Amino acid sequence: MSFVNHWKLGGAAALLGGLVIGLVPRERVEPVRKVIAGGQPRAAVMQGEVDVLRPNRFVLRDGSGEIRLETCPVWYRPLPLRPGERVRVQGELAPRHRWLLNHPSFTVYRLRREDGEEIVLRYDEGPPPWRRETWRSSSVTSND
Repeated sequence: MSFVNHWKLGGAAALLGGLVIGLVPRERVEPVRKVIAGGQPRAAVMQGEVDVLRPNRFVLRDGSGEIRLETCPVWYRPLPLRPGERVRVQGELAPRHRWLLNHPSFTVYRLRREDGEEIVLRYDEGPPPWRRETWRSSSVTSND
């Protein structure tokens, strides 16, 4: 293959790559109010500022409302978010029976901090990884 053909092939690959990247759907951020409105569990991405209630317990606020964030136990992974820090969360609205005093709750799968750090708490639907850790640690028996 000649030098010119390499350049043509490279140019075509770059053009195709740019088109594919442009077609990939991006995370659409929704306001808290809209996520809560239906009241039914569904996947969503939201962003706003956090209030820290206690370690690993947060409330996310945007211009439309607020929602409690369900993250993970501190022993599994401490989350050092600061009050007022802007974050983006991906997850799903929790079923009503998990809401606290009729205040909506959002199960966080991924959290992106304002410095760009992304924290993955769950990889898929089903039990969270810390439940497997609890199960694994409680099922180990000692041979002493």
